[in-house]
Amino acid sequence: MKNGRTKNDAADVKTVTIIQWMVDAARGKYWTPMNLVRSINGLWFASSHQVWMTIVNNLHELCKHPEYLPLLREEIGEQSIITPEVVENLPLLDSFMKETSRMNAFDSVAVRRKALKPFTFSDGGPHIPVGNVACVPQAAILLDEMNYPNPMEFDGFRFFTAKPDSAAAVAMPGKERSKFTDVSEKYPVWGYGSWAW
Repeated sequence: MKNGRTKNDAADVKTVTIIQWMVDAARGKYWTPMNLVRSINGLWFASSHQVWMTIVNNLHELCKHPEYLPLLREEIGEQSIITPEVVENLPLLDSFMKETSRMNAFDSVAVRRKALKPFTFSDGGPHIPVGNVACVPQAAILLDEMNYPNPMEFDGFRFFTAKPDSAAAVAMPGKERSKFTDVSEKYPVWGYGSWAW
């Protein structure tokens, strides 16, 4: 085949696309072709604005808190090309970005799920009738003092595991690094549950 592709490449691509995943997951009367198209369009629109909002929010926080600039510049150093591997090794920047997203939630609620059949939580808690939508109160969680001390105060190094006196910071005992891309019940920015992993 041309360009070094094999017959199996097309099958591999088919299984990893969002369109194929949604078609394969579509069950029941709700998932008509029109509802699939609407859902895919919704995902595309939702995913395209988050990158730009993240960039704008981070630039805005940098303008409001210029004291972080020298440390972030020191950490980034002379990197001429920023790759995912380089970003993995920038914990100060990662913490700053996570705190920015915590303080600037895209939406007040997240993880919206519509009940296609009656649902009762495993602890016997709330019952969700068919057609109702259950959500997670994202903004409330991200600004909850039980989850984050001084939640209304911006702390760009809140999620950093070391004392940020310099890019070569000393690790703080008992504190585990929490990355921008991590998923947890206290940080539902990326969703939660098996779909977010």
